[in-house]
Amino acid sequence: MAGQRISIRWILKIVLWCLIVGVVLSALGVTPADFWNSLWRIAQDVYRWGAAAFGGVWDYILIGAAVVIPLIVFRFLWGLVSSR
Repeated sequence: MAGQRISIRWILKIVLWCLIVGVVLSALGVTPADFWNSLWRIAQDVYRWGAAAFGGVWDYILIGAAVVIPLIVFRFLWGLVSSR
């Protein structure tokens, strides 16, 4: 998406895809609360698996990721904005 320009057409395509996916998930009986609760449970499971696999090091990895990942995202977004 680095070369993707944000336009009205692009936004409308995203909205259309959101509508299509929302209708399909609704037909399957999935609500927004169910979706976000299941993502939260998955995150908790991943944390438990990581803690079991890496022990105390896992906490350090997560603390570091809480700082490093937002910085990487910010740097990426800054590069997109400054390249225009």
